[in-house]
Amino acid sequence: MDALVAGLGDKAVPVLSTNLDRVAARVIDLISRGHKEFAPKPSYEDVVEVVDFGNARLQRPTASGDRFGKFERQAGYEGWAKGMYPQAWFDSGTELEAANIMDAARDVAFWVRLERNDCPILWTGMKTLYNPDFIVVETGGTLYMVEIKMEKEGSTPSVLGKADAALRWVNHVNADPKTGAIWAYLLVLESDVEAAKGSWPALKALNRA
Repeated sequence: MDALVAGLGDKAVPVLSTNLDRVAARVIDLISRGHKEFAPKPSYEDVVEVVDFGNARLQRPTASGDRFGKFERQAGYEGWAKGMYPQAWFDSGTELEAANIMDAARDVAFWVRLERNDCPILWTGMKTLYNPDFIVVETGGTLYMVEIKMEKEGSTPSVLGKADAALRWVNHVNADPKTGAIWAYLLVLESDVEAAKGSWPALKALNRA
């Protein structure tokens, strides 16, 4: 706070008196981000637990079979060939495009759009949880945890921190005999999904993690 006031100089009093709420909110946000960035790394010792996905999932009231048309965030998209559930919904058109790539891939057995707490990953030693976007299971048996990010977010400390946590999670799970499978992690950006041109192998090759 001393550095903030010193940086404002002679303008400190008028700026803070008229924008105190905004300044306080910004300072709190910066502290929170810095805290997460420098928080202790999570440990995955003795935390592997093999659980099944639920057989049922509530569907969106607005259903759409137009998976290649204009994106609608409130819609639950249907008509999948390899989706684990009949309906899936997304936070962005890029996520929908990625799902279409997965669904059309010859070497993909099935995929699932993850919801909160479907597969939470410890992000920091303070038990902060991170929820990736997809799990993709290939016909050869490899499981991919996939995260789709906006271009401007790709190099932020939070995204890189989550990717680092996911890679540690993958390494720990692969070393545990209870899983009986090989896991990998993919971090791809909007431009990567576009550059893949509908190809799942190309999308994997563009991995940023």
